[in-house]
Amino acid sequence: MKKEAHSVHTLFEKCIQEDLKNSRGNLLSDVIDFLPDAILAIDREGSVITWNRAMEKMTGSLARDMIGKGNYEYALPFYGIRRPILVDMVLAPQDEAEGKYDSVKRDGKTLTVEIFIPTFGERGSYLWAKATPLYDSQGEIVGAIESIRDITGRKEAEDALLKSEQEKEAILSSLRNVAVEYLDPRMRIIWVNPAVQRYLSSSLQDLRGKYCYESIQGINAPCPGCKAALTLQTGHSYEGELVTPDGKTWLTRSNGIKGSDGQIHGVVHVAMNISQRKSAEEKIAAMKQRLADVIDFLPDATFAIDKHGTVITWNRAMEKMTGSLAQDMIGKGNYEYALPFYGTRRPILADLVLGEMEDIEKEYHSLQKEGSTLITEIFIPTFGPHGSHIWAKATPLFDSEGNIAGSIESIRDITYRKKAEEEVAAMKQRLAEVIDFLPDATFAIDNQGRVLTWNRAMEKMTGALATDMVGKGNYEYALPFYGTRRPILADLVLLPDEMIEKRYPGLQREGKTLTSEIFIPTFGLTGSFIWAKATPLYNSQGTIVGAIESIRDITDMRRTEQTLERSKSELRIASDIQRSFLPEKIPHLSGFDLAATFIPAMEVGGDFYDFIPGEGKLGMVIADVSGKSVPAALFMALSRTIVRVNATHHEKGTDVLEDANNMISADSKLGMFVTLFYGVLDGNSRSLIYANAGHPPPLLMRCGSNSFEKLEVTGIALGAIGGAKYEERRVDLASGDILVLYTDGVNEAENSNGEQYGVERFCTIVRESCHLSAQGILDKILGDISQFCAGQAQFDDITMIVAKAK
Repeated sequence: MKKEAHSVHTLFEKCIQEDLKNSRGNLLSDVIDFLPDAILAIDREGSVITWNRAMEKMTGSLARDMIGKGNYEYALPFYGIRRPILVDMVLAPQDEAEGKYDSVKRDGKTLTVEIFIPTFGERGSYLWAKATPLYDSQGEIVGAIESIRDITGRKEAEDALLKSEQEKEAILSSLRNVAVEYLDPRMRIIWVNPAVQRYLSSSLQDLRGKYCYESIQGINAPCPGCKAALTLQTGHSYEGELVTPDGKTWLTRSNGIKGSDGQIHGVVHVAMNISQRKSAEEKIAAMKQRLADVIDFLPDATFAIDKHGTVITWNRAMEKMTGSLAQDMIGKGNYEYALPFYGTRRPILADLVLGEMEDIEKEYHSLQKEGSTLITEIFIPTFGPHGSHIWAKATPLFDSEGNIAGSIESIRDITYRKKAEEEVAAMKQRLAEVIDFLPDATFAIDNQGRVLTWNRAMEKMTGALATDMVGKGNYEYALPFYGTRRPILADLVLLPDEMIEKRYPGLQREGKTLTSEIFIPTFGLTGSFIWAKATPLYNSQGTIVGAIESIRDITDMRRTEQTLERSKSELRIASDIQRSFLPEKIPHLSGFDLAATFIPAMEVGGDFYDFIPGEGKLGMVIADVSGKSVPAALFMALSRTIVRVNATHHEKGTDVLEDANNMISADSKLGMFVTLFYGVLDGNSRSLIYANAGHPPPLLMRCGSNSFEKLEVTGIALGAIGGAKYEERRVDLASGDILVLYTDGVNEAENSNGEQYGVERFCTIVRESCHLSAQGILDKILGDISQFCAGQAQFDDITMIVAKAK
C-alpha cells in the first residue's frame, strides 16, 4: 500500500510545475482526498492512481482495493462490467468521445456529461461527470482525472415537474387561440396544447422531444433574443414578439418553472397571434496541472495555507463569496484571509488544524472532529449585511514524508438553512402552552398515533372537541376530514425518509418537515382545498417521539384566485371587442393620404377614432372619454355608436354634435363626458369642415410656410351639459398641408423626470417629417414619443389621425 501511495505522489509531483515543488507540490493527493465530489484518476495505461473518500462512499469500493488496478476496474461499481467511462474518453480521439455519450460537452480538453446508469443504485442513478487530462511539467498528458456527482434527486424533480404539467393539460388544452409550449432546459418540447398542434399540423407525439425552434421556425438554433432561452439562462420572465416563417406575429411570454431546489427545470412559453393588430399598427474551467486550478474547480469557497499561514490558493467561489480576488490574497500571511469574514486578523478553522488554540477553539461551539479533519457551523456577525451562518470543513495537507505542510478549508454560507431551523425551533418552544393559541388548526400525535393535543382552531374547523379526541388512536383524527380511518400528513413524518420519497413523491420537504396542498372532496359542503404542514416532535435526546400538523382551509383563497383569473380573461375579451370597434382599414379619399393609430394604456381604453365614408367626402372622428379602464371603454362604445348614427343622418357637423350631446347627456348618469373632434374632408374642394367639442385642437401645418394653425374648440365636451350649441368652421387645404388629430395622451406623455412631451416638440417632429407619407409621419411621431419617454410606463391612451393633402 505504501508503494502504491508513493506512485500516486510521484505522478502528481510530475503534474505540477517547479513553483509547486517542496511542500506545495506534495499537497495534491491530500487535496483530492478532501474534495466533497467523488474523484478518481488514471494514468495513460488506465491504471487507477487515486480514488478519494467520496468515491469510496459513493461506490462502496475502498481505495486500497482500487489503486493500481487497470482493465477498466473502476467501471465495475457503476456498470457491473469492464468498459471505458468518461475519464477514458479524455485520452481518446474527439469523435470517439462524442460517440459514446449523447450529451457530452467539450471545453478544450475537458469533457462534461449527464447520464443515466440503470445498474448503479437500487433504481438506477443519474450522474454528472467532468473529466480533464493530467499533464507533466513538460505539458505532456500523463493521465486523466474525473469528478462524479449523483444528480438523481434533481432529475426526479424534473420528472415530478412533467407529472404536474399533465394536471394542467385540461385547462391549457381549452385555449383555442393561445399557443402554449412546455420546454425542457434544452428547449425540447415536453408538451404543447392543441392550438400548437393545429398550427404545425402535427400531433403531440410527433412534436415531443423535438427542439421548438426546429419545429416552429425551421432553424437549427434558438432565434436571436429568444425569450424562452433568456428565461432558461436568467430565471426571469420575459415578454416579446415573434415572427414565424408564415409571416404571422405572436405576442409571447416565457415563465421559468422552478423545482423544489429553486433551480429552473423548464420554461412555459405562451404565444398569442397578434398579426391583425400588428398589420393595423405597422407592417467550468478545464482541469489543469497546478494545485490552484484543481481547487478553482470546486463549487465550495475554498482556500489553502502553508504551515506558516501564507495563502497558497484562493478559488473563484471564495472570490465570489468574499469579494477578495485571488491575485490580492495569494502569498499573503498574518491572517489576511480572516479579514473578509471578521474584519480583523485572527486564526480561523484552517489554523486550528495546524495546532491547538484553546481560546479560538472555544468559539466553535459545534466543532466536530473526524480524525484530523475539523467541521463546524458558526455565526459570524461581521460577515454579510446581517451576519451569516457558515459551515466550514478544514483538513491538513501533508508533504511526501507525512508531515503537515499546510491546511485547506472549504466554506459554505448556510444562512438560509439556519434561519429555517431557528424558525422551526422557535415554533416548538413551549408547545403545550402555545398550541392552543395558534390560529391554524393544529394537532399532535405520539409515535403510536395517539392524539396528544387538539387545539381550539381544530375544534372549530372539524366540529370535533378536544375532549373527544385526545388519547384516541387508530387514525381517529382522519375521520372529520375523510370520513374513514387512514394515514394523513402527520403519519408520513414518522415514516423512514426513503419510504416517504418512494410512496409520496409530490410532497415538499424541508428537513423533516413535510408540506402539502390537497383537495378533500369529503370535507365541507362542496369539498375543501387544504394546506397542511407536519414536522416531527423530539425528546431531549433528539429522538422522534411524535409529530405535529397544522392545517389551513385555503378554499376561499383558491376560489378567489380562480375568480381573478376569470376576470382577467374577461378583460382580455373586452379588449378584443373594443379593438373590433376601430376601422379595419382606412377608407380611400381622392386627394388625401391618411393614417391612424390607437394605443391603449391598459387592456381597454377611453380613446377612439372613426372614419365615416361619403360620396367624395370622408368624415373623421377622434375622441377621448373621461376616466380610464372599463368604465371609459363602455362610455366610449356608447359615444362612438351615438356619433356614428348621427353622422349618417345629418349633413352638418353642428347637427351631429348637438344631437349626439343631447343623447349622451341623457345617458350619462355618472357625470362622464367625452371630448370629440368631428370633421369632414372634401376630396373635390380639398377642404375641411369641422366642429370641435372641447377636444385638444388638431394641428394644421401649412406646407408653404411650415407654420402651424390650431383648429380651436367650437363647443363644450359632449355629455357635459344638455342642449349645448356648437359652431362649424371651414379650412381650405393646399398640396402638402398636413393635418394631425390627436388625444392628450400624445402631448401629455411623460418621461422619467416628470416632463411632458408637449405640443412644441410635437410640432417639431411633424415639421421634420413633412416630406414623408402620412404613415411615415405617424411612425416618426410614435418613435419620438417612445424615445422621449425612454421606457416610462404609458399612463394614457395614445390616438392619432394624420391627413396629408396630395
